[in-house]
Amino acid sequence: MKVWNSNRIMMVFAAFGVLAFLSLTTVALRVVGLIKWDIFSLLSASDEAPIRVRNGSLDFYILSPNQHWEPIGGSGAWRIKNASRHREDFEVTLAVRAGASCGGALTATGSDIVIVYEKDDNPATTDTAKIALDAIGFRTKVKPDAGVTLTWDPAEPQKLSYKIVGGFIKSVAVGSGANPATICSFTSAAQLEHLLILNVP
Repeated sequence: MKVWNSNRIMMVFAAFGVLAFLSLTTVALRVVGLIKWDIFSLLSASDEAPIRVRNGSLDFYILSPNQHWEPIGGSGAWRIKNASRHREDFEVTLAVRAGASCGGALTATGSDIVIVYEKDDNPATTDTAKIALDAIGFRTKVKPDAGVTLTWDPAEPQKLSYKIVGGFIKSVAVGSGANPATICSFTSAAQLEHLLILNVP
């Protein structure tokens, strides 16, 4: 029995030793640029929470009570404060209603998201705004076009909004680069329930 207990204790210490070695190895590989993550970042509690985007008034809502938006200097762009991602890619899933025009799957992955927003309730007009998202540097950035102002209220810090009365999301594109592929397009606010922006597993 004493031999068994001794062997079990040695196995536990050996397991801890292996885990410590692997952890330090991932840190070293990240530092020299061979990988973009380490075991500590994977286990971090500062991972970015999912973002839900609602139609009508365009709202970016962080699905965590512990995270909120912050401006990036005076650029007009925003990011999630004190949080990061494991990868520089998004997974986007749309919940659509009747009338939406979608080319196929309602889930797509990519490093860039482009949301085109119709500023009035007339889909025939070309009075639109564009808001792009990327995760360069492992942090989500919401970047509005010139002339587009996103608003934020400290009383509801998880919500970032583009408030235009009567507007709606006209299209959502996901991919890599400046011109990602359009997943769905819409002619009214009623055709899009919401979209979810997640970390790619």
